[in-house]
Amino acid sequence: MNEKYVITGGPSSGKTTIIGELRKQGHKVIDEVARDVITTNPRLGPLERELEIFRRQLEREIKTNYANAERIFLDRGLLDVHAYCNLLLGYIPSDIARYDAKNRYAEVFVLDRLPFKEDGVRMEKDDDEAEKVHTALINTYQNHGYKPIHVPVFKGEIEESVKKRIEFIMESVL
Repeated sequence: MNEKYVITGGPSSGKTTIIGELRKQGHKVIDEVARDVITTNPRLGPLERELEIFRRQLEREIKTNYANAERIFLDRGLLDVHAYCNLLLGYIPSDIARYDAKNRYAEVFVLDRLPFKEDGVRMEKDDDEAEKVHTALINTYQNHGYKPIHVPVFKGEIEESVKKRIEFIMESVL
């Protein structure tokens, strides 16, 4: 059985960069599902979009149970959908709420935020909205029994900060 590690955090926290670097280092990763859903189905309403994100995320995670890898790093986890549903819909749809994600992940890493950048895909439009998402993610994982590990932003050049963030994560999983 493989161990799954969630890399999460608010928009513009560096998740995709960290996942990309972990992939370059030879680790098994699962890319973010939400970005795929948003770009391929831009007309979905909030409820349909979150249900589709949840369905695809669950499908990818189940497939990795058969992957030949000891560790798998995920760009977001199933509980991220819970946080977004609460923020966007004000509730968690029963199809999502009934799925128990407790003890599903070995650890949850929350990347400390970086300055917000609009990229044309994100639903959040500014730093305040990004901070609300970040806080909701932390609270959601904590409410489901996880103790998220905060990954700081290290000073220095971007490449050096990414390297130090990866080292921080790897020290926690070994």
